[in-house]
Amino acid sequence: MEAIDHWYADFKYNWKKFLSKRSNFIELFFCVIYFLFVSFLFKKYLVVYETIPGIQLYDILLEYFKPADVSVYIFVLLYTIIFYNYLYLLAYPRMLVCFFIFYATCLFIRFILLTFINLEPPLMYQEFSDPILSSSTYEGIKITKDLFFSGHMVTAFCSYFAMPNRFLKIVFLLGSIALAILLIIQHVHYTIDILGAYVAVFLIYRVYYEKIYKHSKLTYQYSKEITNY
Repeated sequence: MEAIDHWYADFKYNWKKFLSKRSNFIELFFCVIYFLFVSFLFKKYLVVYETIPGIQLYDILLEYFKPADVSVYIFVLLYTIIFYNYLYLLAYPRMLVCFFIFYATCLFIRFILLTFINLEPPLMYQEFSDPILSSSTYEGIKITKDLFFSGHMVTAFCSYFAMPNRFLKIVFLLGSIALAILLIIQHVHYTIDILGAYVAVFLIYRVYYEKIYKHSKLTYQYSKEITNY
């Protein structure tokens, strides 16, 4: 209960201060529009990518793992990371806004690369079932060429880099490693898709998010019991 009380105290104080400035409304509006714009691009063009012939890569690592349907484990692990990341950052609006811009930027870079790098799914591809994305983005259409770089790993790595809490940061790192292994077992991504996600997120973090994050963490109230610096 103590951790929840500290989180709630930070939530009330920080949102009150955040909403007291008109410029923050503009920033929040831009953040939402930017994220929705990137989401719209994926929703519109992922279907188009499915019609473009691509290259099928040879991946030696996939040879060591028998394909298996582990969709449930991928789904549970990914959305657990998403849930706890958003729940934590919800108490810190400045960090939440920065995270959404950081995440949307990583996805936008991913969209650009998907436009120019057309790959066929790996051999022995196992279809991945994500009921949330299937209804909100894919609209029930089978998507198999959404490959380089992995969107699942982008979500996990962005959450890892953005998380200030040391314990959750370690949990997210371990979760991202487990997620990478599950994606390889599922044969829905090449190894290069996973490594490419890490490199892209790391570079964007160092260029953009790290500086803003270090500034933003000094702007609002952060209880040591919650942030655990």
